[in-house]
Amino acid sequence: MSFASGTLVLTTGCMNCTGRLFWGDTVSSSSSLEKKYQDGNDSAIGDKVDLRVCTSSPSGKTVDLINVEFAKDTNSNKFYADHRKVLREAKVNADFFYRNTFMKPREKRNISVPCMQIGGIEGHESEVQLVDNSLC
Repeated sequence: MSFASGTLVLTTGCMNCTGRLFWGDTVSSSSSLEKKYQDGNDSAIGDKVDLRVCTSSPSGKTVDLINVEFAKDTNSNKFYADHRKVLREAKVNADFFYRNTFMKPREKRNISVPCMQIGGIEGHESEVQLVDNSLC
């Protein structure tokens, strides 16, 4: 799948949402905030991902919904390093919803955040879901 056809598929899938696609090595602000919190370093920067599918929160903040990483094939070390990265970023995205007050507690129980990896002609989708209270 080319980047152009991938954009068409992702854009078509989000026709009813107010979504945006961020291509290239981009970093979400929530990823940087989380890394600063974990590292205790004010200059820490979050993980760069190849594609971010985002929407807007009720307050107008850009919120990541899905992070996608691309690799030339599934046999490279990059593919396995990217797997850890998209799972970390999905956890950061899930934490955004768990920590915010605009969702009711019963709605938060059903949150699962997808992430994707595409290597060559293969793809892999994972989901992150917190299974107990106070894990965010």
